[in-house]
Amino acid sequence: MSRLRDELLEGEPRTAASAILDAVEARPELPVNLSREDFEGTAADLLVELGENPGVVDHLCQQFARPRLWGVLLDALALLGDPAAAHAVAALAKSQLRHPTLEVPELIKLVSTLGCVGGPESREALDAFRARGDWSPDVARELEIAHEALGKPR
Repeated sequence: MSRLRDELLEGEPRTAASAILDAVEARPELPVNLSREDFEGTAADLLVELGENPGVVDHLCQQFARPRLWGVLLDALALLGDPAAAHAVAALAKSQLRHPTLEVPELIKLVSTLGCVGGPESREALDAFRARGDWSPDVARELEIAHEALGKPR
């Protein structure tokens, strides 16, 4: 497993990130002992390692045009907590207010990521989500957590 990990991370970081994202988007048949959630979690962890290299966070943000990757991208960007991702994550959030397509678990990831990356654009998107006010209890709870993470009083 370590050899495979090393192979995935070698070379130019944006190219490696693209290869990982392509593999996630392809939704390959997985071994019975590997859940889709674990597969995507491992992909997000690898993207976090790559995300510490210059230009990778911007590259990840450009991938929001690929909806099948949103969950992995949100997980990786939340873990990276890089404010450079705020614009792309806030844009996704605003699109979900206009035309919701995400299920509750993905909405929770989106709100959480806004709290992790921070910045004025994230705060604005969170305020818009709160103003809507008709979220499931789990999303509403995550909104409160994200607002607290940004230093916003309840």
